[in-house]
Amino acid sequence: MRATGETASFLLERGFGIEDNGDALLSAAEVAYVAEKKLATLDAKKAKEAAKKCGKEVYFVYRMLRERGYVPVFSSESSLLRVHERGVRRGEDRPRFLVEVVKKTGKFDAVGLAKRAEEASKLRKDYFLAIVSGSDVDFIGIAKRSFD
Repeated sequence: MRATGETASFLLERGFGIEDNGDALLSAAEVAYVAEKKLATLDAKKAKEAAKKCGKEVYFVYRMLRERGYVPVFSSESSLLRVHERGVRRGEDRPRFLVEVVKKTGKFDAVGLAKRAEEASKLRKDYFLAIVSGSDVDFIGIAKRSFD
C-alpha cells in the first residue's frame, strides 16, 4: 500500500515502509499494524485484506517486536524479518537480527536451517526462529560455529 503526503512522512519517520519519491510503500503487516494502532488514517478494507495477506503468525511476531521497541523490516521472503536493535532507527545502522517465522506444528529442514544460519553469519546477523504457538512465541537462536 502507498501512503502519500504528511501521512507518508509521519510513517517513514517512525520506521514504517520504504521511501519512494516522497511516498511510503508499506508491507501488508505494516498496513495492518498502523491500522490497528490507529497511527494513521487508512482504508479499513485494505487494512483487513493486508492482515489476511501477511498471515496471522507473521503479523503476530511483527506486532510483538514492534511493541517491544524493535524495528522489523520485511525481507524478500514473506516469513523472514530483518530486525533492528531497540532504539536504532531504520537506515541508521544495519539490522542485527534475521528472524524467520514458523508455526510450531511446521516441519524443519536441518539442511535449510544450516544454510540460513550460514547466510546470516555471512551477513553478520544473528539468526532466530520465531516459533508461534497460539498466543505464545519462542525465539530460538541458531548459529553456525566451527571449533578450530
